[in-house]
Parts: sequence; C-alpha cells; structure tokens
Amino acid sequence: MDRYTSWVKARANLIIVCSIAAFLVAALGMLSLRFSTDFRVYLGENHPDVQEIDRLEEKFTKNETLFIAIAPPADHQLDQRTLLAVAELTRALWDTPHSRRVDSLTNYQYSYAEGDEILVEDLIASPGSLSEDELATIHDIAASEPFLEHFLYAPDGQAAGIQVTLHLSDSLEERMQQTPEAVFFVRSLLSEFQTRYPELKVHLAGSVMMNQVMGEAAVQDILYLVPVCYFVIILLMLLLLRSITGVALTMGVVTLSNGFALGLTGWTDPVLAPIIGFVPNAILVIAVADCIHILTTYYSRLAEGDSVSDAVSSSLSQNFKSITLTSLTSIAGFLCLNFNESPPYRDLGNMVALGTLFAYGLSVLLLPAILFKLPRPKKVRRPGFSRLMPKFGRHVLSNRYGYFIGCLVVAAPLGWLATTNDLNDNWNNYFDESFQLRKDSDRINEVLTGLHRLDFEVKATDGKSINSPDYLAFTHRFVSWLRDMSGVRYVSGLSDTMSRLNMNMHGDDPAYYSPPDNDFLGAQYLLFYEMSLPYGLDMNHQVAFDKKSSRVTVMLNKTTSEQVLKIADSISDWLEKNEVPGVEVSDAIGLDVAFGNIARSNTQSMLWGTLAAFAVISLILAMANKSLKYGLISLLPNITPAFLAFGVWALTVDQVGLATSAVVAMAIGIIVDDTIHFLNKYRYAKETLGKSVQSSLEYAYGTVGVAMVISTVILASGFIVLGFSPFEPTSHLGNLLALTIVSALVFDLIFVPCFLYIFDREVVDDMALAEALSHPTQGQSG
Repeated sequence: MDRYTSWVKARANLIIVCSIAAFLVAALGMLSLRFSTDFRVYLGENHPDVQEIDRLEEKFTKNETLFIAIAPPADHQLDQRTLLAVAELTRALWDTPHSRRVDSLTNYQYSYAEGDEILVEDLIASPGSLSEDELATIHDIAASEPFLEHFLYAPDGQAAGIQVTLHLSDSLEERMQQTPEAVFFVRSLLSEFQTRYPELKVHLAGSVMMNQVMGEAAVQDILYLVPVCYFVIILLMLLLLRSITGVALTMGVVTLSNGFALGLTGWTDPVLAPIIGFVPNAILVIAVADCIHILTTYYSRLAEGDSVSDAVSSSLSQNFKSITLTSLTSIAGFLCLNFNESPPYRDLGNMVALGTLFAYGLSVLLLPAILFKLPRPKKVRRPGFSRLMPKFGRHVLSNRYGYFIGCLVVAAPLGWLATTNDLNDNWNNYFDESFQLRKDSDRINEVLTGLHRLDFEVKATDGKSINSPDYLAFTHRFVSWLRDMSGVRYVSGLSDTMSRLNMNMHGDDPAYYSPPDNDFLGAQYLLFYEMSLPYGLDMNHQVAFDKKSSRVTVMLNKTTSEQVLKIADSISDWLEKNEVPGVEVSDAIGLDVAFGNIARSNTQSMLWGTLAAFAVISLILAMANKSLKYGLISLLPNITPAFLAFGVWALTVDQVGLATSAVVAMAIGIIVDDTIHFLNKYRYAKETLGKSVQSSLEYAYGTVGVAMVISTVILASGFIVLGFSPFEPTSHLGNLLALTIVSALVFDLIFVPCFLYIFDREVVDDMALAEALSHPTQGQSG
C-alpha cells in the first residue's frame, strides 16, 4: 500500500490533468443521449407481445390514440350546446398532425331504414338545430348502440367521447418528433375550446398522451430532483463532514463519475427510457459513500496531528481494501439487473455499474492526488458523531442479549410479511395525481369508458370468409359473452355492424337484429356499408383488407396488470371450450397484456438475478476474507435488510411491480458496503492488533462507525429525494432502496456486533482476562 500511495503522490499532477481531460472527452457523449416517449421501450422490439401488436396493426389500424371526454356541468345531460361543441371539436381534430381518423358521437355512421332505402349518415348532422324530440331520440339511439355506449357515449347521457387515431411512423426517431407534435396541437386546440365553452369539462388521455407525459416525467425528474438531491447531500455533508473542502472534492468526484457514465453511454447512441432519470442520483449517492470513508479517516488523522501526507497514506491503507470490495459488490449487484426482462432496467443497471466503477477509480486515485496537493487545513474538526459512536457501541455491547433477541423478534414477523406483497403492477398509475393525465384518465374511467384495451383477431379459415354465417354467428356469440363478463366495460365486433344492417334490411325490425344467415347477404351488406362510409371512417379499424379476419376490441375498467391477465386467461379458456371449425381466434393482444406478462415473468427473472447477485457477492467476500466463517457471517446482515424493508413495504404499499422487483439485486450490492467495512475493521483489530472480541468491536465502532452512519444518512437521503418523484417507478425505487439501506445500517450496528460478541469467542474477553489475573486463587479453584 505504501508503494501505491507513493506512486499517487509522485504523479498527482498527471493524474489530475488526465482525469479532467478524459472527463471532457467522455462528457461530449451526453449530447447524444435521447429519451424515448414510447411505452414500448419498456418491452423491447423483440418481445413476443410487441411482435403480436405489430402483426395486428399491419392488418388493421394502429392503436395510437388521443381520447377526449366532454361533460356538461354536473347532473346535466348532453344538450344542444354540448353536442354542438362536440361536433365543432370533432371537425377541428381532423387537423391533428398524423391523424388517420376521428370518431365521435356526432359523426358516428348511423344506418337506418327509410321506406325501401337504407341510409347511412352522421348520427347528428345538424347539432345546432335539434328539437327536444330529436335530442331525446339521439340519446335513445346512443344508449342502445353497442359501438357508442360505454365508449363515445356515457349510459347516463352525461358525457361524450372523441377518439383521434394517429398513424405514427415505425421509425423511433420520427415517432419521437411526431408524438409531441400531435399532443401540442390537441392541447392548444382544447385550450381555445375551453375559452369558448367554459362550462364544459374536458379530459384528455389515450396511449399517445401516455407516451408524451412519460417523456415529460423524465425531464421533470432531471430538472428538479437531481438539483434537490445535490442540495440535500451537500447540506448533510457540511453538517456531518464539517469541511467545505471535503464537500467540494466529493461533489467533484460525483460530477466526474456521472459525466463518465452518461457520456460513455451517449457515445453508443442509445435510446433511453424515463427510468434512466434514476441513474444520476444513484451514482451521486454511491460516489459520495466512497469519498466519505476516505475523507472521514483523513480528517480524523489530521485531528490526531498527522501531516497531510501521513493522513492521506493512513486513510488509503485503512480503506483501500474495503472500498475495492464494496465497489465490486455494488457493480455485481447492478450488473445482475441484466436478468431483468425490461430493457430500460438493464440499461439502468449497466449505467450505474459503470458510474460505480468510475466513482471507485476517482475516489482512490484522483481524490488522494488532490489531497496530496492541498495544504493542511488551519482548523481541523472531527466528523460528526465521532464522540457518540464509541459510547453507542459500548451501550449496545453491554446490552447485547436484549438487542440480539429484539432484532430477531422484529425481523421474524417482517420477514414473513415480506412474502405477502402482491406481485402486481398498474401502468396507468405510473403517474401520480400531480399529472393532469392521471386525473383525466381516472375521470374518463369513472364516467365514460375503460382504460385497458384487449384486441382479438378473429380469423376465417378453411376457405371461409368473414361473411360466412358460422363465422358471424360465432363472433356474435363471443362478443355477447364478453359483454356479460365482470370487469369488461365495452366490446365492439363486426357482428354488431352486420346485425344492425340485417335489421335495417328488414325495415328496422328488432327481431332481425342478428347476423345474416348466408354468405351472399353478408358480403352484400358489408360492401354496401363500406361504400356508404365517408373518407376517413372506413372499416379498416375492424376488418382486414383481405376480408379474412376481423378485430374484436375489449375495454376493461381500470385494474391491475395481474387482473388483466386473469381476464385474458378466462377469455382463452372460453375460446378453447367453444371452438368452431373454420374460425381461429388469437390470444389477447395489446400493451396491457404485454405489461402484465413482463411484470409476471420478470419476478422469476429477477429471482434468478438476485440469486446470481448473492452468489457473486458471496464469492467476492469469501475470497477477500479468506475465511468461510466470516464469509457466511457477512451474508446474514446482507440478506435480512431486504426482508425487513419488504416487510415494511407490505404494511404500507403492499405491491411489488416491475420497478420494485429489481430492488433486492440493486440493494445487496450497496448494503454489503457497511458490513464489509465493519468486519474488516473488526478482524484487523482482532487478528492484527491482538485485541479481544469486545475491544475489537469497540475499535470497529470507533474507526468506521462514524463513516457508516454518515454514508448511510447521505445514501438514504439521496434515495428519499427520488421517492418524491411523481413517476411511480422512480418513486418506488427510491423509497424502497432508502428503506433497505437504513435497515442495513441498523442491522450492521446492532445485530452484527451482538452476534459476533456472543458467537465469535475464540479469544478470551479483556474484562474476563483482567478479572482472572486479579483473582488468581479464585481462578485456580475453579
């Protein structure tokens, strides 16, 4: 170690210059960082569910929508003025960039019989001149029309919907430009609309809106949370480290670590998800933890009267091994996120691992080099808690049995509670209620239609077509069964259109509301209807171009991803039991299904990831400690905090989703830091200095306890700041990591010393030895 410190001291200027130069080159890569505003980025292009969505959208229109709900004042039905506003807004929305079609209550293509003719026209052609009877008729039609009810018309007549279907490019680059273009246009249009109709309530949602707000959430986190995190950590360091120079040096290491990680990632020209906004704060707190151990020992040695050179050398010799081990374990933990099935979480793990590597290199290379060049401070103050920690250690050891049993009593029920967490997710709740989108989505779900969409491709096989009686009869039965299913809000299928046309052909007699009973009639009905439709309102959203398949769409009430999958599984069971020759139905297709599947399968993947993290970290610890006993001892305080944290999580949140399922693999690499530092100091005192168990534990408390408390307070505070993110994945990650880190500190400073004192009794206790020497006769008589 002396040779290393001498080498750093001799080349301090070169190290400083090279570090800054390398940082400037790497940081240029940050200019190439791009954030995707598409929820599909969480799935990846090669995910089977995404490929199914792409296949479906090649046959039919894309499910890229903006949905607007319009409601009159409370307890009022849609009146003439409201319908006039809906018609006006419907026409204006056709100008939305990249729009393909606009569906609303007013332009719904309603077919009816008039004498010997069948007419197809807008349901509300002249909303400005409706009589009371005409208005009542419109309400009656809308309430009985399957395509409108619970979608574009509320059953109580107190809300109407408009859906804008967009056709966005398959190119991610172009989609990232097209999405904000469409959203900004609609937002501006609705703002003007509200000035003309201030009495109406307008709510904006849809899949495209979700994508846009996801990107805005990432920007909001970076603009607000990162500066707040820096401020909180700087303030805490000033209070605990008591050195402005030390704080400045630490923040310099943090800035360079982030610059290297983000910059080098940028050079690969990636497309990142909003969850990557978590990365700068994660690197911040990890880099601070490395620097704290170096600086705490450095300032303590200066306070003892050492020179700058001796203080730096002493700090490096005492902390180099521990920091190396903690960095390796942290990197191993974050790299195990590559077991995660969601690409953004793999990116997150790799980027934080890269930042941790640079934080380690800078803390043991650049930081000492700068310290060697700085003059000795005129006034040196010991870090906070320096006097309290030895007293705390003696208190714990003198009450070791009580604390030991108390830890077990608390850990057992919390460990059991950890297993009761609900493995679930709800991506509609990814945004908290500070986002207007969340409020609008919840309101739309409450008054108009569901938020979760499932699509089914119903394919005609064996030479049949979608006009065949068997095909239409099955589709009609399938759609009817779906409408009676619990949790289903809305269903649309080709059989509804064909049944209405058949009724029209029989003078609007309700007795004929069923699909036609021969191929020829079915083909004629469909051809007639398609030729009657205006431009932009064709049947391509429901009927494939080759007329070999149609789409059944199901909207579900707001629920969790697991419940969506249960409904999809129930539908699959029904389809399996009700197979019809010549008809094939796909499994449920859609982003909701994809997110449900990845949330379900990711739990198993992250279990393997966590086991891999435990295995790698255990191997690192065993090799470093050169002792199976201490390797096993070090595992206990690293497994337990995760169970404690998830136990508390079960009492407060009770749901583990896509983000929180990755916490254990991430946390174990961080929480092992304190255990490594404490055990290394304990073993150094016991094996090198020849101290007893109690004296060795007191030595560990006095030398590393302060740094453990300071680093944990800073780490937890940094992650708690992330807990204030309005984006749920970031918020849950921050809160659960903070909870795990605090649990680890409590366990390391209370349970581990008690455990070692009780069970690691290879050396006679100093107090017992002193007592035996002072009473030799009594000792011999025993």
